[in-house]
Amino acid sequence: MILYVTGPDFAGKSTLIQKLNKGNKGLVLHNGTYPGLDTQELFQVYRNQLDMAVRANESRDVFIDRAPIDEAIYGPIFREKSRLGALELISLDLTAERFGVKKLFLDPGDATLIERFRGDRGDDLVEREDQLLEIADAYRGYLGASRPGATNWIHWTPGHDFIASLL
Repeated sequence: MILYVTGPDFAGKSTLIQKLNKGNKGLVLHNGTYPGLDTQELFQVYRNQLDMAVRANESRDVFIDRAPIDEAIYGPIFREKSRLGALELISLDLTAERFGVKKLFLDPGDATLIERFRGDRGDDLVEREDQLLEIADAYRGYLGASRPGATNWIHWTPGHDFIASLL
């Protein structure tokens, strides 16, 4: 299985990946902000990552923390625009579909996000509660619409048995 896990900071992406990666037998890939990359360079990073995931998946599960659509969410909020356009997002999404990548959007709800935001902080980009809620709403709106790269995502909310959806 190859699994993209996305969602706003504090959604629990890394925690979920740790739980799914029992015995640390899988490969875990983390995507960051990739400062300084232009559209083509960023596209190539994601495309190469998919190729690597497919090769690694021959012998183990692959978990990818953050997906290309994160650029479509975080880019406009932090840089006023996404570095990936509709063509790049659609191409990456179709490639992921062709490779059988499962896609999971974690949405624990605003109250849980705020509670976690007020707790221990990691290397998260978010600096303010209102910014975190803006990001969460952007994910919900983007993945809830027919937007580039937004096909076939499993939308996890508390109480939803996403494991059954992945298998």
